[in-house]
Formats: sequence, structure tokens, C-alpha cells
Amino acid sequence: MLNIFLSVLREQWKITIVVLLLLPVLINLGFWQLDRAEEKKQLLAFYEKQSALAPIPLINLISNSQAKYQNVTVTGKYDTDHYWLLDNQPRGGKVGYEIIMPFKFTDSSGNTKTLLINRGWVSADADRRVLPIINTPENSVSIEGYLYPLQVNAVIKHSQNDLKVEWPKRVLQLDNEAASKALSEIVEPLMLRIDEESTGAFITQWPVINTQPEKHHGYAVQWFSMGFALLLLYLWVLFRTKKQ
Repeated sequence: MLNIFLSVLREQWKITIVVLLLLPVLINLGFWQLDRAEEKKQLLAFYEKQSALAPIPLINLISNSQAKYQNVTVTGKYDTDHYWLLDNQPRGGKVGYEIIMPFKFTDSSGNTKTLLINRGWVSADADRRVLPIINTPENSVSIEGYLYPLQVNAVIKHSQNDLKVEWPKRVLQLDNEAASKALSEIVEPLMLRIDEESTGAFITQWPVINTQPEKHHGYAVQWFSMGFALLLLYLWVLFRTKKQ
């Protein structure tokens, strides 16, 4: 029996190599999606815990690594001369931008600092050359929102053209380093997503995460199913070869 099995493997050695290479990859991808689902669940739980806390002054939290998703209040002025149009932000089937603007505030030591404020979503014109007109209060205002990490997608590269053009700058993503470089000053590491009731807010209601844990579970099932189908096909080929 063993000799027959070894003979079948020798005859189908190419298929065997393919299966040995692909099957672990498919299984690992399935478990990776399960890990991602667990990460998203923990992130949502942390967000819910933080969002339940009462807003506190930003100057008490800006150096605290646990400030992520914390509700805060801050008083200062919008930097009306500079802002970014975060592109590729569809809402309700409509194309648009999220408006990210620097905000100057004074910390507990009397130092002026710069925080990025995501003021929310505005619709985009059908003509991409026409940029939205943004109205911004010029006086000192107090705003409220929650702190959100500046995220970077390694697949998306910063456009050097967007960094060089006059303001406003249209970008696909924005991180602390790129913002600091464009403004020639230090920018705080967390961005504030403004509350819809605050002065200067547009359309808010952001999703905390782009992909829900349930969707990652679905992806995991797909990868495991592909691995199982590959294994069944391989066994069928071996059985057919043995029978012949």
C-alpha cells in the first residue's frame, strides 16, 4: 500500500509541490483575517470605553498615549491660510473630501501648538478642477471632538505635487510627518475629529473602522474554504491516479 502511495506521489509530484506551497498560505491568510477581526473588536471596545468618558481639556491629555479616542475640548484659532482636502471620501454614493485644518492652541506652559482638526465631509464638484469653498471662523473658538490617530497606508504614496502646490492641498492621506513638513512646524501626533455641534464643523459621523470584524470573519471563511477545496481536489487527483 505504501509503495502504491509513493508511486502516486512520484507521478503527481508537480501537483504535490503546488499544494504544499499553496495550502499553508491559504490557511495562514485565514488565521490572519481572524486576528484582524479580533483586533477590530478590541479597537471598537476601546473606542466605546473612551467615548463614554466626559470631555476634558486637551492640554491635560496631549502627551498621554492613552488619549486616543478620548473626548476633549480645546480653545484656539483655525489656521485659515492652510488646509488639506482629503480625497477619495465617498458618502452616501457621493464623492467628496474631508477638510483637515491646522488649529493653534496654547498649552498649560503657555506654548503655542498646532493640532490638526478634521472638520468633516463636504461634497466635491463634478469638475475635479473646481475645489470647494470653505468658510472658516477667524476669531478664537472652543471646539469639542475626539482624538484620532493619523493613519498611513503603506500602499499609498504621498504625492510630491500635492506637497508643492499652493494651498489647499489635495491628498489621499495625511500623517504627522507630512503635515509638519508642509507647515514647517511641529504638529501634534493625534488629530481631532470635530463634533458636529462645534464651530466650523461640516458633515461628521465618521466610522471608527473601515472594515467590521464580521467582514474579516467572512474573509477568513473564504480563505479556509479555498484551502479545503484545494485539498479535496488534490486527494481526488491522487485517488484517480491510483485507480488508473
